[in-house]
This record gives sequence, C-alpha cells and structure tokens, in this order.
Amino acid sequence: MISSTEKTVCVVILTFQAELHLPKIIPLLISSPLKPSVLIVDSSSTDNTLKVADSFGVNTLRISRNEFNHGATREKARKYLGSDIVVMMTQDAYPVNDTLLEHLVRPLLQGEASVSYARQIPHEGADIFEGFPRYFNYPPVSHSRDIGDLKKYGVFTFFCSNSCAAYMNSALDEIGGITPILTHEDYFAVARLLQKGHRIAYVADAVVRHSHKYSLLQESSVILMRAMSG
Repeated sequence: MISSTEKTVCVVILTFQAELHLPKIIPLLISSPLKPSVLIVDSSSTDNTLKVADSFGVNTLRISRNEFNHGATREKARKYLGSDIVVMMTQDAYPVNDTLLEHLVRPLLQGEASVSYARQIPHEGADIFEGFPRYFNYPPVSHSRDIGDLKKYGVFTFFCSNSCAAYMNSALDEIGGITPILTHEDYFAVARLLQKGHRIAYVADAVVRHSHKYSLLQESSVILMRAMSG
C-alpha cells in the first residue's frame, strides 16, 4: 500500500443538530493512522453541535440553512481544505471501528479507483425495513466498476452513497467538481467520472452503521437498481 504520507486525506461531515451523533463518529476518525483533517460543515444548528466538534479539535464551518445544498455544500467543503482525497460523510453514518478510512481509501491510494464507497449495515435495533435494504444493497464482497460494466450492472454501475464515500480531488477537478444540485449529487459525479474513464470501488471492509426508518417502497429505487444488475 502506498504510504499515507504521500496523500493527504480530509473528512467532510455535513451536520444539523448533530450533538448526539458526533461523539460516535469523530473519535474513530481522528484515531485513524491516516491522521485525517476533519471538517464539520454545520447548517446553523441550535444545539451543541459546534461545541462538541470544537471539543474534539476538528475544523468547523458554519453556513446558513438556506445556503445548504447537497452538491454545492460538498463542493465548497472539498475546496476548503484542499486535500488529495476527500471523504464525504453524513452525521448518522457511524464507523464500526477506526480502520474505516484505511480500508475506504486503499483503492484510491493504490490507483485502482478514483472514488470508493463503504459498506453500510443497519444501526443496532433496526427493524426489518431498515435492515433489509442495507444487507441487499451492500453485500460483504468488494468489487469495482467502470463504464464498460454497463451491460452487467445497468444503472447500478453509477451507484454510490454520499453517507460514506471517498474521492480523489484531482478526479473531481477533472469533471468540474460536484454538481450543485439538491440531491443525488453522488450519482451525477460518479457517472461523469466513469464516462471519463475512472473506476468506482465498493469496499466491503470499510463499514459504517447507517439506516433510516424508510419503508421498502421508499427504498425501492435502489433495490430495483441492484436487482436489475443481477
């Protein structure tokens, strides 16, 4: 594996009212041997989100709620620290251990992919509607995809997750950055990267707990993509 000293890594976490979430995330990130910079981009929380972040000694950036946009906010954040690799996370994706980042960025450090995303398992106590989509969409075996895999995977070729994904900033620069759209910015970025000849890696060894109380109907679009890929 390429030495981590050759590439700088930063983690961006978008937050709102996240004081209870951050203690379950930040310690496992800052204890990584990669020694990442962590940036909290907070949409004007009224709880103690920023105080909690400050207590861990990480960087913070406060924006107005009206300013928030999934694509534009992530684009602003990745440029704020200017690292070689940027890991995008959400406040409710909890690393299962402090090896998350090492596993997640390995394909990028080894030149095997320009973007990678983590495996998601449900939070403890999750019901069947929370758990099934995670186990179905995030299997225990890693793989990688490129534009040549369209016949095999269909639209799932472009699947990613903004809850825990790593990008080479140079690759994002190549496509003009993250599109400033309200949602699904990760799909658009991956589609443009793959069209440029880049690869995406799914890293089953990089694991976060992340699930929501969605119905199967609400999760059906991703499940359908995965099912159609065979």
